[in-house]
Amino acid sequence: MSAIRIAKDDPQDCYGLTIGSIDKYQNQAELNVGSTQQTFVHSLTGFQNGTLNIDAGGNVTVNQGSFAGTIEGAGQLTIAQNGSYVLSGAQSMALTGDIVV
Repeated sequence: MSAIRIAKDDPQDCYGLTIGSIDKYQNQAELNVGSTQQTFVHSLTGFQNGTLNIDAGGNVTVNQGSFAGTIEGAGQLTIAQNGSYVLSGAQSMALTGDIVV
């Protein structure tokens, strides 16, 4: 499994990120944002073999994209105002925190 930990102060530094892959479906990829506040100005895409972990106190704000993998943790996923984000698959509901639209 691949794991990426991000901590960016400038939202423009976090964009066009893909977690997982259609071609390499047997490999798992994980993005752990921990308890930080992350804003993805551009798309955040997660495939079925991708995991987004948001710890308690953490918040991920997305503007566009989709997630078919697992979103987990006690943090918060926020869809930006006028944003468009698609959650598909039962794995997306592993998040025990809030989804704010």
